[in-house]
Amino acid sequence: MNVNAIQIDHLSCFYGERLAVNNLSVSIQSGSILGLIGSNGAGKTTTMKAIAGLIQPTDGTITVNGLTPKNDALDFRTHVAYLPDEPQLFPEMTVFDHLRFFASAYRQKFHKAKSLAFLEKWGLFEKRHAPASRLSRGMRQKLAFCCQLQRSPQLFILDEPFTGLDPHGIQQLKETLLENAKKGACIIISSHLLAVVEDLCSHLLMLETGNVSFFGSMEAMRLLNDHGHDNNQRLEDFFHTHPMNQNKLVDSVGVGS
Repeated sequence: MNVNAIQIDHLSCFYGERLAVNNLSVSIQSGSILGLIGSNGAGKTTTMKAIAGLIQPTDGTITVNGLTPKNDALDFRTHVAYLPDEPQLFPEMTVFDHLRFFASAYRQKFHKAKSLAFLEKWGLFEKRHAPASRLSRGMRQKLAFCCQLQRSPQLFILDEPFTGLDPHGIQQLKETLLENAKKGACIIISSHLLAVVEDLCSHLLMLETGNVSFFGSMEAMRLLNDHGHDNNQRLEDFFHTHPMNQNKLVDSVGVGS
């Protein structure tokens, strides 16, 4: 049975005096991987922060697995993993102590053996006693992801997660996200790497100046053009040619249906 892990109703957010997100309503099923794309300033980061409960929306409601960031703050955060585009780490804290700290911060039992296995898998074992300040950009990205992954969240929200990763790291991250989606987790990814988004994501949400330009399955995107004919178009072509001033398009068999 399909379960809507995320329900967003009439979400609006201001960034200063600018309306960054305008009346967004979507539902996203468990096991979905949603690609969130748009030009710079389209409202992607604001949307992700609102879903993660990090900012208070001006209007609207957000529910994740039946929990809301306002009424169920502690339980809500244990279900949600948010990774910003710049890893949020403690410069002088060691790699291993990061895992211990994040487990404690999210009220999770710390498993030393499991944490060491994570570090081994992600190529961080040899750096386990090194402070985060001595890690490369890619290693910091991996560490930030491991800190969240070890607590098995039900919702991953990832802002430009592939930045700094080498091809092997990108492939490893893609495989790990797919594995978690198969287990029922819901994943939201914002990235300018459109080829990676197309390869990984099952669904697409496209924003422009805070408004929905397209919302539906990746399959629907591939089949959509001005005349409704099958042209099997690529996401990059769709991004550059899809009209931004039309009403939002929702695939009839898409997310949340």
